[in-house]
Amino acid sequence: MKNNKIFWLGIGSILIFGAVLLYGSRLISKKEKAVITLPQNEETGILKKRSGQVTLTPEEEKIIAQIKTHKVLIENGKLSPPNLTIKLYDQVEWENKDEKACQLEGEGWGNIPLQPGKRFTQSFEKTGLYPYSCGSDPQLRGTITVE
Repeated sequence: MKNNKIFWLGIGSILIFGAVLLYGSRLISKKEKAVITLPQNEETGILKKRSGQVTLTPEEEKIIAQIKTHKVLIENGKLSPPNLTIKLYDQVEWENKDEKACQLEGEGWGNIPLQPGKRFTQSFEKTGLYPYSCGSDPQLRGTITVE
């Protein structure tokens, strides 16, 4: 009988210790401003190359808070709008609403197959002019100007 009480006392202590540990870790994580978990070895732009949990610097938090996403629709054989002027670090999201796939080709940033109904987002971290097209179709050409 005495061994039974010791066993349950030990189990109870472990459960209480686990609960305190879990609660304490939640309190600690709430004090951190922003934590992001990144895949290993992924290029993350303004966050540079990092992996695991990342606590953002105040400068990174400020940049991220100001990032806007601009949309370009691929629909009825046209880009809408074909030309955009955006700010540094902003993103452009292309959405293919056509019935056929688009090979989104961006000079200096990629060659992406974009199936019907799918989206692709690209951030721009250097100023300049970024021409792009959807394959060789002359009506599906545009530019992103980053200021």
